[in-house]
Amino acid sequence: MIEMLCRLTHKMGGKVIAEGIETAKELLLLSRAKVDMLQGYIFSKPLSLDSILSSSRNPIKSELMPLCFKPQSVIANEIMQTDFITISSDERLLEAKQAFKEHSVEHLLVIEKNKCIGVLTKANLDKVLSPYLDTKSEQQRDLLTLEKRVHQVINKAFFAFQDTTEITEIEEVFLEKANEVIVLNDDLGHCCGIITAKEILNHHHRCKLEAL
Repeated sequence: MIEMLCRLTHKMGGKVIAEGIETAKELLLLSRAKVDMLQGYIFSKPLSLDSILSSSRNPIKSELMPLCFKPQSVIANEIMQTDFITISSDERLLEAKQAFKEHSVEHLLVIEKNKCIGVLTKANLDKVLSPYLDTKSEQQRDLLTLEKRVHQVINKAFFAFQDTTEITEIEEVFLEKANEVIVLNDDLGHCCGIITAKEILNHHHRCKLEAL
């Protein structure tokens, strides 16, 4: 039946593919029947597309590469936020407190000569201020705390990347620290934007809508 099928298919200009060949006997019988292409465990176990493309020795790699979908890489400056709020390192915590209240943000970037030297978060500011601040129980030490300078409480160990960094690299930071803010610098080292988890989520949401 296989030989007859092969002869009929070849007369019609087609080719026959046999799958599931596992033994030498099956290979011999099918090759005698002049089956055009054979596939099965006798040749190789199933391989993932990633393993084929990552192998330098696989002969079909060059044929598969042009057929595979390649997602366009997105770099940080395409989704970064450029209207971030800044503050000077010499300003008082009172002014930082007012900035947080006025702009409803969670981060203030401390900028000196166009370069970010630290990040002040609302959470960190709240930690250094007394819970009794702005209440009838307000104490003199609370007022003294507000007179401190920003540089005394900023986080200098912040994450900074070039604005041309691919967002896949930046996403790794948010997997560990979802509330982090990423500072982006241009070629001169000047701060030009920030990225938070919100920008990453918005980007993925847009990609899903475009795929529909």
